[in-house]
Amino acid sequence: MAASAPHALQRLFGSRVTIGGPIEARLFPRPHIVMTDISLNDDGHGVRLDVPQLEATQSLTSLVTGRLGFSQLRLSEPTASIDEDRLSSLPASSAIALLGHAFPGRIVLSSGVVALRSSNPAASGLLIGLNAVVEGLDRNGVAALSGHGTWRGQRVEMSAHLAPFFDFLLGRETSGSVRLHLPLLSASVDGQLHAGIRGGFDGKVSASTASLATLLRSNDLPAGIGRVVGEASFSGSGVANQDSLTFSDTHLVLDKTDFEGSLAWQPNQGHGAWTGTFATDRLDLTHAFDTLPDARSRDGRWSDKHWALDASLWDDVDLRVSANRATFGPIDVEDAAFSALCRDGRVEISLSEARSLDGLIRGRAVASLGASAVDLKVDLSMSQLDLEPLSGPKAPRGLTGSASGHFQGDAHGGSPKALIESLTGHGQISVRQGSLPPLQTIADLSATQERTAVLSPLGSLQQFDLGTADLDVDKGLLKIENGRLLGPAFERVFRGEISFLDHSMSLATADATPEALAAGRDVVTTSFAGQWGQSPRVLRLDQVSAPPRLLTRSPGAVEFLP
Repeated sequence: MAASAPHALQRLFGSRVTIGGPIEARLFPRPHIVMTDISLNDDGHGVRLDVPQLEATQSLTSLVTGRLGFSQLRLSEPTASIDEDRLSSLPASSAIALLGHAFPGRIVLSSGVVALRSSNPAASGLLIGLNAVVEGLDRNGVAALSGHGTWRGQRVEMSAHLAPFFDFLLGRETSGSVRLHLPLLSASVDGQLHAGIRGGFDGKVSASTASLATLLRSNDLPAGIGRVVGEASFSGSGVANQDSLTFSDTHLVLDKTDFEGSLAWQPNQGHGAWTGTFATDRLDLTHAFDTLPDARSRDGRWSDKHWALDASLWDDVDLRVSANRATFGPIDVEDAAFSALCRDGRVEISLSEARSLDGLIRGRAVASLGASAVDLKVDLSMSQLDLEPLSGPKAPRGLTGSASGHFQGDAHGGSPKALIESLTGHGQISVRQGSLPPLQTIADLSATQERTAVLSPLGSLQQFDLGTADLDVDKGLLKIENGRLLGPAFERVFRGEISFLDHSMSLATADATPEALAAGRDVVTTSFAGQWGQSPRVLRLDQVSAPPRLLTRSPGAVEFLP
């Protein structure tokens, strides 16, 4: 019996089996064989198995026929190496040979290790401490696996079913299901395998996680959107084969935001290509840019740390999302259509025409990502936006009008500071039929060493018919040129500068009636210069010039109050 064991194992697995240690036959409690140092090497199908000790219990059928067969195999501390890119079903000749022999009805794995190798890094790794039982391995039975192990430091519980098992070996259509449960992930797959393990699948797939960022990082994947998304779940009807993966009726939930649509993947020149179309009722993009590396250092200055944004290993992406309503911080837009494209190091994000503040907005940003620098181009426009809803804590109350404008800009650099230093662009803005609260400066009477002043709206609103200005950006400095404000009985011209680098700014205005301007008489002028502080609503003034009736103070901190 012991002498025929290697041949029986070779017939059983359809691969070459070597036994390096002693073989011992035992009769009690049931006839069984204990073998040591067993190796199974099936290079053609990407599988290698090394077993320090294998205990094979002889089947009752083999006792009657005299032909060696096993009812159970117990593998102690086995180590399996699986090349997923080469894994395939058994050839028909090997599978047919199995039909003629008593395949073990039960396989027990104890303290095993499975090494998975794949061109996909997320699918590569070690499954250690594997304890599992496989049952139902007969001709027409339902093969069932249950067990647990440790994957990337996380305990994983697993179960799977295949029916009929021998149809799976022969590469025929087979029903199957898989369940996985980890602390960070629960997943299930139910469907049909059409031609063995590599022949294709269609069925239902679902997965959920309590922390998408932690899940991605634990699998050595970039956190990306996971930085701003906590809970996530996915379900859909999928069709998969060696060359593509397609999901229809897809339901995706990211932090309680529901998306419905479709998703597909296929290989493309050494990496993957994703396409997806989704729709949602409400989309909050307030923290969308938190996925980028920190743009500022702790002192509030632009960071000069190099951004590692080499996209050569990124998958291609063509993602389109429509939302009944989307939120960008304090701004809501309706009927928004977004698209995100990524291919060959070029990333494009665009917002098609969407309604906001009773007007329309559009935007497009294109970044060409290189190993050492980023080329960035932006194009933004708005039409007939109602400014009144913006009045409040971050804008003077009483600011109204219908605003339209357009801006185009570009930048090049390998860090946030370099991008800002190279930023150039131009645009225009106009506001029709609006109003401004007249700003007056009042000295702070508090007994502080540094006196402050408050720009606060006093008196009645100042109505105007049209306000226009040209915007030019050169090396991070925004210049406001040709500013003009026209009203029923006044005309105001203004110009200014705002630096995105050091937060300095200056503004100069000149007011006069049309009659005064025509007669060449003196006009009322106001100017001030300073620097924005840590709060975007605080301006520290260095120079102030205004008529005495408007200003009696020394330079200090200025806060714009509603």
